[in-house]
Amino acid sequence: MTDSARLASSTDADEGFVSSAYPDSRGLWTAGKGRCLETNPITGFEWRYLLANKLVTFSITEEGADWLRDRDLEGAEQALRAHYHWFSELNDARQNAFIEMKFQLGPHFDGFHEMLKAAAVGDWTKVHDEALDSKWAQRDSPNRAKMLAFQLLTGAFPQT
Repeated sequence: MTDSARLASSTDADEGFVSSAYPDSRGLWTAGKGRCLETNPITGFEWRYLLANKLVTFSITEEGADWLRDRDLEGAEQALRAHYHWFSELNDARQNAFIEMKFQLGPHFDGFHEMLKAAAVGDWTKVHDEALDSKWAQRDSPNRAKMLAFQLLTGAFPQT
C-alpha cells in the first residue's frame, strides 16, 4: 500500500498547480495539478462534485456555447439516422422535433419505446400522446414538450 500523503507531495512537487487550463509539454490541455483534460477528462461525477462544492468555476463564451450546441445537435441527428430507419423519411419539422428531443434528453430519449414504435408506423396521434405521457412533459420541460409534441403531431413548425 502506498503512502498517499507522500505520493501526493511528490507528485505536487513535480506538477505544481495551475488554476486554468494550459497546454502541457506535449501540447495537451491540462489543468490543476497535472490533470490532462484530453486523456483523462473530468467525469460527470467529478464535475458535479467540483461544481456543487464550489471547487471550480466555469464560463464559456456564447460562440463557444454555439459550437458545442451545434456539435451536440449534429450528434443527435447522426444517432437518430443510425438507429431509426424511418427517421430520414420524415419531413423537416418532425426531424427537427426529434433532434431537439434527443439533444435535450440524451440517452433517455431511447426510453420512449411506445412513441418510437408509433413514429415508425406514422401514427402521429400516438406519438403526440406518448411524448406528453412522460416525466419530461409533465415535470421537466412541459412547455417545450407540448410544443415539440404538437410539431410531431402536425408535421409543421410552430408559427412565430
